[in-house]
Order: sequence, then structure tokens, then C-alpha cells
Amino acid sequence: METKNDFIFDLHIFNTEFFSAIFNIPLDIHDRATITGYFNDYTKRVQVIGDFPFFQYGNKKFESGKIFFGNPDNRLKGEIRFNNSRKNGTNMNMFLNVQVRNNVIDTT
Repeated sequence: METKNDFIFDLHIFNTEFFSAIFNIPLDIHDRATITGYFNDYTKRVQVIGDFPFFQYGNKKFESGKIFFGNPDNRLKGEIRFNNSRKNGTNMNMFLNVQVRNNVIDTT
């Protein structure tokens, strides 16, 4: 049976007490986070974009968190980036880029 699912979503996260209480995840969103994207099985396209301006996981603080997952240009692509505020006052910038095409994985 052929389906033609076409979904668009736009989530705004203001309070993460639910995640801590239900899933026992020590995540605290200090600023409004958003997760937007779409899924279309007819065109075989998917995209998820997350923006997390300031959040804390346990006792570690993070800023400028961004995620991307999608399949542009006939490849599957994922990106994660954030800044970690260190105790000594410095920041550590992290970026992970993964692309999959023709059964080959490329990471940077």
C-alpha cells in the first residue's frame, strides 16, 4: 500500500522538568529551545533542525547548541555543534559532521 505522508513540525521547549521526572534525564533548558522539521515519504525527504541557545546537562553548561539531520542531495547528513563553558572560564567548541552516501560514512 503506497502512502503519501507529509508532516511538518515546529516544537518550542520552555520547560524540561518533564524529561527529568519521567525519563530521569538531568537536562535543564535555560532558554527557549526549538525543534523544527518535516518528513515526506513521497519525496523521500526528511529534515530535523534543533536550536538550543543555553542548556545544562547535569552540572555541565552548554551554549549555542544546534542539531541537524536530513537527506539533502541524496545523502544522509547529521550535524551536532555546541559550546561547553569550562570551570576555568574558557569555552570548548565542538562540531561533529556525519554524511552517508552509497554505504560510505564520512565524519569530520
